[in-house]
Amino acid sequence: MAVEKRSIGEVPLIGRDGELQRILHAAGRYGGMAVKAAPGVGRTRLLTEAVRSLVCLGWHPHRVVTVMPTGTGFVPVESDRALAATLADAHGGRRTVVVIDDAQWLADSTIELLARRVGSKDLFVLASVSAGRRRTPVLDALWKDGVIDRIDLEPLTPEQCRSLIESMLGRSGEIVDSAAVFAVTALSSGNLVVLRDLV
Repeated sequence: MAVEKRSIGEVPLIGRDGELQRILHAAGRYGGMAVKAAPGVGRTRLLTEAVRSLVCLGWHPHRVVTVMPTGTGFVPVESDRALAATLADAHGGRRTVVVIDDAQWLADSTIELLARRVGSKDLFVLASVSAGRRRTPVLDALWKDGVIDRIDLEPLTPEQCRSLIESMLGRSGEIVDSAAVFAVTALSSGNLVVLRDLV
């Protein structure tokens, strides 16, 4: 997986330094890290920054794409094949980070395959999980048993929202109106996606 350079319009990572450092500290010490949060809070943005940092530390990233199941509850097997290929590639001293966004949509068979390999030397799983979407007992067991660590990502605080808005608008040379900042902060309730769309 190629790691993209920061785009001009990419939202700055603000208020997540502690979580980022926790992920980097876990690499090589735990089998992985799960970032769990409500939709839009900033799981993907945090994972993106973490992968950039891990690449700089010598890790080789592989992304497994998940697909939301259809109304019948069917979960496609493509993720099984992609993960199996990735795990086969992770061997012999090559430090590999497997990146899984929306891991709650993984097929049960995929999670079981992952569970058998988590904890292997030179393999680190970095997964985001959307809270309240789908129960994943096997995945839950991995962090309950201490095989992987977990971060429960909270919405941005009002102060963090203000800093982010000022950063986004300030770099474009726009004057930041304090009343507008207050209104956007209140409307977003700390949800990064909502805040980004409002700005």
